[in-house]
Amino acid sequence: FSQLVTKNPDGSFPVADQLLAMADYFGFDGYFINQEATVSATDAANLMAMFKYLRAKGPAGFHVQYYDAMLPSGALSSQTTFDSANAPWVRNGTTPVCNSLCVNYAWNATAASSSRSYAQSLGLDPYATVYLGTECQGRGFVQYGYDPRGNFPEGGTAQNGWGISGGPTNILVPPGMDLTVPANQADRYAKERYFWSGPNGDPTRTGRVRPPSSSDTGTPYDTYQVWDGVAHYIVERSAIGAFP
Repeated sequence: FSQLVTKNPDGSFPVADQLLAMADYFGFDGYFINQEATVSATDAANLMAMFKYLRAKGPAGFHVQYYDAMLPSGALSSQTTFDSANAPWVRNGTTPVCNSLCVNYAWNATAASSSRSYAQSLGLDPYATVYLGTECQGRGFVQYGYDPRGNFPEGGTAQNGWGISGGPTNILVPPGMDLTVPANQADRYAKERYFWSGPNGDPTRTGRVRPPSSSDTGTPYDTYQVWDGVAHYIVERSAIGAFP
């Protein structure tokens, strides 16, 4: 790990410079950094310094998001909320570090509310700096115990930003499904519609058919009836901005 956060005598970070070069070449918007292991306090301090360097050297609109796993001390400890322990990854004292933090997936409505309050107490915009994660890779449509409505209460105010790990293109396909079979492709495209637009496949009629239960966890890729659809919380917008 120490090699990743090596610092040159002139204050530059070789790995950070290469990350910026790759982002420029490939057109990346930024990076999601997930460090899920304990490291030394020195390495952790150098990682934070490298993040500050990335933030300062990145082009306009460049975004670095850190996952709620390792603390600034180097210890591995997910907070499952945005609090004083992990906030220094976003702002260390008065110095900006990463642009945002993705809260560990086991959050609930209480954590959503407290994360929002703590961000606001620091003068940070919770929509821009705190993202509550929804983990689709392992849980598919069934977010039992990790309900996005905790962050988007029905009839209430959205609490924070939303980080979606995975997504419909590959993640909502059952393991082992052969996508070279046309019928399976049709199933995948249908699930993509359900993911974005809800179980009716229609962004004007979003919302789950019924709430998720523990019995649904055995079929997370098929039980789309318990998923509200992204458009239930965020107004749909086309990716097409103009005719060719």
